[in-house]
Amino acid sequence: MTEAIVFLTAYVLTWQALIIAFVLGVILEHGGHRKSAVFAGLVVMAISYFYYSVSLKTIWYCVVGYVAIGLLWSFWRYKLYVARMVETLSQRLWKSQEEKEAAVKKLLPSNNLERITSWIIVWPFSLIEHTLGDIITMIQTLVTKFFKGVYHKIFVSQTAALLAREESAEPKA
Repeated sequence: MTEAIVFLTAYVLTWQALIIAFVLGVILEHGGHRKSAVFAGLVVMAISYFYYSVSLKTIWYCVVGYVAIGLLWSFWRYKLYVARMVETLSQRLWKSQEEKEAAVKKLLPSNNLERITSWIIVWPFSLIEHTLGDIITMIQTLVTKFFKGVYHKIFVSQTAALLAREESAEPKA
């Protein structure tokens, strides 16, 4: 029992463990592992409570503020999620109106409670993941739209000799 307490205080209740749990939460949220991200969020809160010795009154105020921010964040994320899904669904060819209506009903808040709840509970992870996702998307857009020609020229110049050798190595008929 003593070893477990020593392990807990020496390795788990440290600022390094707090950072690791936080980063892990962001990664889990990005991967869509919402239940694991929520667990990581709870670990972050527990480590913060024990490591920083915060009073219960302060924790209560923080929880109220945290949930309020989480609610606002979940409204924003749900709006973006539905807009993205509507755009995706509008590009599909539907076999029937019923199939289309069934797909739209999957977007109802009642069918997305786990997603919405996790956005409220782990909003810091979701916020960071969403922000980094936007940056990654912006970089991908730069590569595919603005620098496509540059990358294509590099490709052609680097592969031209290889393709020329293959053509000359083929026997002529």
